Amino acid sequence: MIKWISPEKLGASTTKVSTDFLKQNGIEVVSEWYHSPHGVDLFIWNDGQGRMLRYQFSLLGLIVEWNINEGLKTGMIVEEEATNPLNKISTSDLINEDEFPLKSTLEYAFKVLSEMKDLSTQKKQRMLEDFGSPFPQARGGPSRGILSYLKSWFKP
Repeated sequence: MIKWISPEKLGASTTKVSTDFLKQNGIEVVSEWYHSPHGVDLFIWNDGQGRMLRYQFSLLGLIVEWNINEGLKTGMIVEEEATNPLNKISTSDLINEDEFPLKSTLEYAFKVLSEMKDLSTQKKQRMLEDFGSPFPQARGGPSRGILSYLKSWFKP
């Protein structure tokens, strides 16, 4: 393996870039972004009480994603080219999801995440448990929609 893409180097070079606070329909959401100049991005969305709602971990084009509605998924970013009526080529990135979470992607993500220093121990542990779960889809959360689930937290 080329040295610059070792999971240890990728994890160690990933640092927190920003924290944003959003409020939509009365629901508070905190988003965090971690980035490495070597092709790693981690986005985490929590509710106002710190409960994880979703995360997306991008590693050199591989994707590991979890949300409270659908559970854990893996995939890869594919670039799609299209020609518009003016014969200009435009590209867009799409996520091609795997049929089932791939063990090799989860193992690689596990190694990178383990080396991240800026991520809190609690969040890191939560994600590492997802990656190592023998039945990752079982961690899916409620079967109803995310918005109704979030609204239920704020009802008196």
